[in-house]
Amino acid sequence: GRKWATASSSMLLLTLGSLTCLISLFVSNTAVTAIFLPIGLSMLSVIKRPEGSRYPIAIMLMLTWGSSVAVGVPVGTPPNLIAMSMIESEAGTKLSFTQWMQFGMPITVAMVLGSWLVLNAMYGRHKVATADARALAQENLAGMGRVTAAERNTMIAFGVAMAMWIVPDLSVAVFGSENVAAAWLQKHVTAAVAALSAAALLFLLPAVDEQKFTWREARKIDWGTILLFGGGIALGQAMFGSGLAKELGALAAEASGANTLWAITALCIAAAILLSELASNTAAATTLVPVAIGLANGAGVSPIAPALGVAIGASFGFMLPVSTAPNAIVYSSGLVPSREMLRSGILIDILGFIVTLVGLWLILPMMGLA
Repeated sequence: GRKWATASSSMLLLTLGSLTCLISLFVSNTAVTAIFLPIGLSMLSVIKRPEGSRYPIAIMLMLTWGSSVAVGVPVGTPPNLIAMSMIESEAGTKLSFTQWMQFGMPITVAMVLGSWLVLNAMYGRHKVATADARALAQENLAGMGRVTAAERNTMIAFGVAMAMWIVPDLSVAVFGSENVAAAWLQKHVTAAVAALSAAALLFLLPAVDEQKFTWREARKIDWGTILLFGGGIALGQAMFGSGLAKELGALAAEASGANTLWAITALCIAAAILLSELASNTAAATTLVPVAIGLANGAGVSPIAPALGVAIGASFGFMLPVSTAPNAIVYSSGLVPSREMLRSGILIDILGFIVTLVGLWLILPMMGLA
């Protein structure tokens, strides 16, 4: 409902993309798109636009792109965690929460801004009046009432998780790894401990009966997705243990001729983006991260950049309704023709490849990871 957020059709587009991206850093991109779809549709229902305006396409695509490019933190999407696990086990390098953010957040911000520019150029030529959208948002905000106990508990748990994810690495950066307290925090307060502690708080914090989080609600969690993620890590370990990853890496090196660090990284990013057009990002990462590491090992270069390239690239497939669940959700609105998703998706795929490669090339050497 802020005036600046809806001052123009362009600002409204950027606001929606930024909000979906920010929330999707910590929440499933599918859930975020599903939550924001009715918000986008309600705004479009009151926005006055000229005949022939294609602004609705921009709004719908901004929702799916904004949520899907949120790769700035490790917990944002399963491929991030898959790559971190395999890099630690096979390359002996453990990436911390804040280390991931050092390269992940710049790439995320660049992709949100790039998506906004692409959609503005393609579908924002006709100016639309957004005052009614702002009035609708303000009306809905006024009708929400006070913060409930359940909402308060969720914010507390989220704050605790964020603090436990960031403070250990921050304490080492400030006090040094030799500091006893900092070393203890980094060793014992891991990402898993933070997540479990925050989840436990949801059960323990007081609330009235109908707002209290219980196991009845916890059973509704998509445990199948969690098993899929764990199965992906197990499959990757099996590929390394059996030697399949090394063989596939050698075949890829021979076929492509890539034998330098950044040539291999570029190849891995492109392969991940292409595969994620037809498969889930988790499946793409599970398949290609072991191959990327095997390819790098075979060429005698660090596997960190290629593995990270796969993880990030796997989240950047946008051409088809089946590429990602968010794509399918906005396609179901009937406002995005498949041809338009393909045309704009090709551009954002190319942008994702360039931003990921350049971002890793610029940032990883400064971090000592390439």
